[in-house]
Amino acid sequence: MGNYCWRNSWIGRYWGPVLLTVSAILFAAMAVVVRLAGYHGIPGSQSTLVRFAFGILTVAGMHLLGFTRLTVRRPKWLVARGITGGLAILFYFLSLSYTEGPGATTLTNSVLLSNSYFVFTPLFGALLIQERVRPTTIVAVFVALVGMYLVINPKFGGIRTGDVLGLTSGIMAGLAIVTVRELRKTESAPVVFLALCAIGLVMSSAIVVVEGAALPDWQGWIMLLTIAAISTGAQLILTHAFKFVPAGEGSLIAMTTIVYASLASIFLFHEPITLLLLIGAVLVFASAGYIALTQNGGQVE
Repeated sequence: MGNYCWRNSWIGRYWGPVLLTVSAILFAAMAVVVRLAGYHGIPGSQSTLVRFAFGILTVAGMHLLGFTRLTVRRPKWLVARGITGGLAILFYFLSLSYTEGPGATTLTNSVLLSNSYFVFTPLFGALLIQERVRPTTIVAVFVALVGMYLVINPKFGGIRTGDVLGLTSGIMAGLAIVTVRELRKTESAPVVFLALCAIGLVMSSAIVVVEGAALPDWQGWIMLLTIAAISTGAQLILTHAFKFVPAGEGSLIAMTTIVYASLASIFLFHEPITLLLLIGAVLVFASAGYIALTQNGGQVE
C-alpha cells in the first residue's frame, strides 16, 4: 500500500521518469566511453571484464554492509541468466569497440541494434515461458526487422561485423530478459545482477586470454573505471526507477538511450546519419515502443 501511494503521489509521478532519463543518459555515456576506449586500443572484452568485476565488488559491498541479502533459490535459471545476459553485454561492447577496418560500425548502429531486444523478448517469452503474444505484436516484430535491415544496409559481398555483433547482442538480451522475468518470481534483483556479473566475468576473461589483454596507460585506466562506474550506477538507478513507473512506460523512456547515443555519434564522432538509417531507426523505435507498452516491459538487470 505504501509503494502504491508513493508511486501515485506527485513525487512518484515525476521521480520515476526523471530517474529513468538519468539512467538512459548514463547508458549512452557508457557507450561513448566504450567506443573511446576502442579508439584507444582497449578491446571490448577487456572493458566488459572490468565492468563485471566492478559489479561483483558493488554487490559484495552492499551485502557486507547489510543493504541486501544474497539467497539463491533457482541456480539453473541464474546460470541461464548469467550466460545470456553476459553474452548480450559482451557482444554489445565488442560492437561498440569495433572502430577500425571494413567491419567497423557506427555508435548509432551498435546502440540501436543492441537495444532491439524489445523486439525479440515477446517471441522468446512465448517459446520458453508460454507468455501470450498479441497478433499485432507479430506485425510490430516484422516491421522492426525491416527497420533493422535498413539500419544494417547490407552491401554486396557482406555486412559489417560490428552490426552483426550489435544485432546478436539484441537477440541475446531478448533471451536474457525472459530469464529475468522468470527469476524475479523468486530471486532478488541483487542476486540476479550478481549472477550476470559472475558468469559474464568468466566469459569475458576467456576472450581476453585468447585475444590478449591490452596494457592501458593512465587514460585507458580512467576510461575503464569510468565505464565500470557509469554502467553499474545506471543499472542501479534503472532498477530503482521501475518501482515508480509501469514497466511499459518505463521501458519506453529507457529506450531514449538510442537518441542520446545518436546525438553523440553525430557531434562527437562525426559519424554519418543517412536517410535509410533514419527510416530504419524510426521503424525499430516505434515497433519496440509499441511492444513495450502492450507486452510486459523488460529490463536487463
